[in-house]
Amino acid sequence: KDKQHAQPVKPDQTLQRKLFLHRTLSMPARISAFYWLGMLFVFAVVYGVSWSYMLRMLTARAEESIQKSVRIVQSDIEDSLEIVDSFLYESLYSGAKQAPRKLYDSLRNETDPVMLLETQNTVLASAQSVVSWSGMIDFVMVYTGRDDFPWLETGSADNYQARRELKVVFEEMITNDEKGLSGKDAAPAALNRYMVCVCAEGTYMLRLLKIEDSYLLVCVSEQKILQMLKGAAFEEDGIACIAAQDGRIIASSEQADVTLVPEREGTYISVGGVRYLQTGYVSERSGYYFGILTEQADILILGPGCKNCQGLEQNVKEALKKMGRDVEIAHVTDFGKIAAYGIMSTPGLVVKGKVVSSGKVLKVDAIVELLEKNL
Repeated sequence: KDKQHAQPVKPDQTLQRKLFLHRTLSMPARISAFYWLGMLFVFAVVYGVSWSYMLRMLTARAEESIQKSVRIVQSDIEDSLEIVDSFLYESLYSGAKQAPRKLYDSLRNETDPVMLLETQNTVLASAQSVVSWSGMIDFVMVYTGRDDFPWLETGSADNYQARRELKVVFEEMITNDEKGLSGKDAAPAALNRYMVCVCAEGTYMLRLLKIEDSYLLVCVSEQKILQMLKGAAFEEDGIACIAAQDGRIIASSEQADVTLVPEREGTYISVGGVRYLQTGYVSERSGYYFGILTEQADILILGPGCKNCQGLEQNVKEALKKMGRDVEIAHVTDFGKIAAYGIMSTPGLVVKGKVVSSGKVLKVDAIVELLEKNL
């Protein structure tokens, strides 16, 4: 009777599951499961290594592209300066009936009025040909050293005042050079093959050639060099600059109150409170520094412009509004440039050149916290 009314004992459920797995997962099945888990792990490792390698390659290519553009414009500028010299020497023989040295000796010492007039016309014609042939030359002046006409010149009305100022400066420099003055008695700068002259009308890059006792002074077109540099700029808002050997700006496509030191090549410098990447080279022919300054925005959104990128941008704007800050937001959509920042997924957020987030759309409060720390 007790056996009839006894309740059956329920087996433990955990034990049942273990017995079930043991029965169903035979040895081949367990081996197969471990195999696929191992393959998944290996795939993840290979993917990570491959992506890291590809990122380094893309970064190297992006940096190489920037340097390549600078090397191309470097070659173009140096070739143009060489052409200036070629035109300069060619003009000495153009239309002349006598050797250049004899021609310029006559220019300074000739007493016969007819012969002197012929010499003047020959020299002026050759100077005009230099201006006409090369877009790299703005004007040409010849210092004769004579009392009756110390200068012969050719140029345009736009640079007339500049030529007047340069005459005064160079007469003093040439006089000191001929007297061999130095130190306190010398002019502010010595006579060199390439030199910079600062006048009220502006700063000029000059090419000087001495023939006998005369001086041929050629103004190299700064605007032409700036246009060539601007064409190689990595960003449209880049600033093209020409700097003297002491780092002083000779000319720039925009106002740039900064000293360009070649040793800072490839680093970020501050111009008017804005960070710029300095890229350029020292000219072998002139000794000047030709460079490009690429602005670094305070806040960058890295990404192809997808929905997540737009969402991150909107949250950044709301965060800035919440902070009461008015900061420009720039976009980087080129994949090569994005890779240069070292992120593995987009969208990315860069503040003051530092990557602070990647691969997610940050909330407004999280962005505020990041901006307060980095902006």
